[in-house]
Amino acid sequence: HIYKNFLYTKEIQKRFSKLISEHELSVKRLESFFDFSPIGIFFYNKDLKVIYINDYLANRIIGAKKEKILGFDLNSLKDKSFLPTLKHTLKDGFSKYRGPYKTTMTDKKLWIHLISSRIEIDKDRYEYVAIMIDQTELHQAHDRIEYLAYYDELTDIPKRKIFIDELKKALSVYKRKKTRSTLIYFDLDNFKDINDYMGHNVGDELLKHVSIKTRKAIRDTDIVARMGGDEFAVLLTNLPKEKNSAIIKSLEVAKRIKKYVSENFYVEDKIFNTDLSIGIVLVDDSFKDVYEIVKYADAAMYKAKQDSKDGIVIFDEALEAEIKQKYTIKDELKTAIKEHQFELYLQPKVNKEFKVFSAEALVRWNHPQRGLVMPDVFIPVLNDFGMMGDFTLEVLRLAKDISKYLPSYFVLSVNISAQDIQSISFVSNIKNIIKDFNCKLDLELTEQMFINNVEVSQENMIKLSKLGVEFSLDDFGTGYSSLTYLKQLPFNYVKIDQSFVRDMINDIDDLAIVKTIIAMAHTLGLKTISEGVETQHQCDILREMGCDYFQGYFYGKPLPVDEFVKLL
Repeated sequence: HIYKNFLYTKEIQKRFSKLISEHELSVKRLESFFDFSPIGIFFYNKDLKVIYINDYLANRIIGAKKEKILGFDLNSLKDKSFLPTLKHTLKDGFSKYRGPYKTTMTDKKLWIHLISSRIEIDKDRYEYVAIMIDQTELHQAHDRIEYLAYYDELTDIPKRKIFIDELKKALSVYKRKKTRSTLIYFDLDNFKDINDYMGHNVGDELLKHVSIKTRKAIRDTDIVARMGGDEFAVLLTNLPKEKNSAIIKSLEVAKRIKKYVSENFYVEDKIFNTDLSIGIVLVDDSFKDVYEIVKYADAAMYKAKQDSKDGIVIFDEALEAEIKQKYTIKDELKTAIKEHQFELYLQPKVNKEFKVFSAEALVRWNHPQRGLVMPDVFIPVLNDFGMMGDFTLEVLRLAKDISKYLPSYFVLSVNISAQDIQSISFVSNIKNIIKDFNCKLDLELTEQMFINNVEVSQENMIKLSKLGVEFSLDDFGTGYSSLTYLKQLPFNYVKIDQSFVRDMINDIDDLAIVKTIIAMAHTLGLKTISEGVETQHQCDILREMGCDYFQGYFYGKPLPVDEFVKLL
């Protein structure tokens, strides 16, 4: 009996040892789980003293040793932000906190999410656990995202939305108190050239330079914003109520901005500078809304870019009338394209035997109220509002319809824009149209079209050349890089600008230029066309120099299609 009890006792001891081992393993697993969990965990008692803390909270979140924190009285926290949460758990068994917290021992600034809960140990005996999640990086990322939604990352100044909100406030203040504000709107005259040819790093440095110099040129109470690309806006507030005084003050600031921004800046030991075109609008209740104020400021800036000597234009009634007229024409042009109100007039080009081999298609607008409108009225509007693509398609459609009245050897020339030749869809559009052309299609381009993007133009021109499309370089000699373009791009004809042809009889320099252009073009295997030929004398000189083709009033003015067909 004793022996049996002895064996039973040994068995019980083995089971007990096994249970102890399993318990110790469970404790180790639990401790490992607590210590290596990517969240902070600590236990505290009813006296708010820390009785356990995991490694992650001690080392990674707080940045202090566990031994220093164990037994710590939470009542003595410097930052007591979440202390009410812990106390609330003593009564109600659960609570949570989310917000900023500065650690007591290491002065770290955190953004935490804390959840605390009550644990029943025995009857009427409790301990409390708190889980602390460090959301500092997430909160900083959120703040950064929110910041970038309203502030420009490159220049560290407000974006368009904030500026529009401030402009609304300025307009509201004027309506209530008649306190004046001014919108100064400007862009950089040579930004695209610097960005394209010197690199985006230089362009970025230029934008930073503009931001810094503009902030120095204005008061702390004024606002500068980057409206997009290289366009900036400044809102001057609390100006004199008297209109002329406000204008004078605004002009002073605008000139100071120009002066500061035009100072040299350095990138990689190279000197760069830029100039501004500035539009100024006084903020008052004569405008429909703030978007109209911005629109007119942008228009004044564009006017400054076109024809102002000092690059500053103040919006006034005359400019308002001009802008309204431009917007009216824009709306009418949309209708005109949709309702096919355009027609083509053809001006003949002749060869050395004075036979008409080609014609340039010149577009006219049959306006329902104003009658025949010439291109110099509506082409600039089409360019300003980015409508050239639809307009060119309409002109090409007209050219296709005309081509059925022309012989197959005939070359019909159509002028296109930079927007066209650099458009992704232009090649496919031409491919669809040229299938129904009865004669050859020649596209006329000017040098200025290629300045910003030669590579895209070259790619599209090569694709179109393979389809049988010919190309003429118009206004040759008036640009800066003619020879470069002749070498790079697949031209068939060079058109000598009429300014040289007109004056070559009385100006030996123009005569030499014409002679040089003809010789150079022939060396490159290109044909030459002289524009603006108005006399027999001009024709004789050009033929003697070897010019291939001629165009001008001497051979015929632009004619309606039916009259041109009779001429043929």
